[in-house]
Amino acid sequence: FMTGYAPFYGADGRQAGVIALDLDAAAFVGRMVAARNQALLGLLPATLIVLGLPIAFYRTRLRGLAAARGAQEAAVEAAHKADVLALERRRLANVIRGTDVGTWEWHIGSGEVLINERWAGMVGHTTESLGPVTVSAWQELLHPEDTGRVMSRLEASFAGLLNVYEIDFRMRHREGHWVWISARGNVIERDAE
Repeated sequence: FMTGYAPFYGADGRQAGVIALDLDAAAFVGRMVAARNQALLGLLPATLIVLGLPIAFYRTRLRGLAAARGAQEAAVEAAHKADVLALERRRLANVIRGTDVGTWEWHIGSGEVLINERWAGMVGHTTESLGPVTVSAWQELLHPEDTGRVMSRLEASFAGLLNVYEIDFRMRHREGHWVWISARGNVIERDAE
């Protein structure tokens, strides 16, 4: 047991009595232990937060650094690919300019034919003066005696019977005379049809 007392004073300031208290020490100590345990238990979340925040921050920072590094590497790779592509385009332009060839691409599905300035110049035109080139516009420039032979060679190429389309034919020049053209090409892409 624990015993304790304290004097009791009245409103006039004189001692009016004594307050005594008898406690079972085991109950008091039990309450103290329980209070201490609750205080320690209350510290546990705070401790976890204090210890966990730096770890969470560190992990988040590492992820951010890894993502930044990945983005930087992707940007460097994209810039490298763009440089390689620009170099290849310059090389192709130099080859076309150096060989003085006219180029054409025929998109079968749309009927559109893309040509360069040199191709248009072979028949006395510019790309502007020819306007949009279609297969029918191209056929109109063919010499009538060459049309059948040229078209059958194209069909054989489309059917996969020829690896390379190669033929010499005549086309009408803007000034009315005929010029010989040596054409060479191949099918780049085929669809299901």
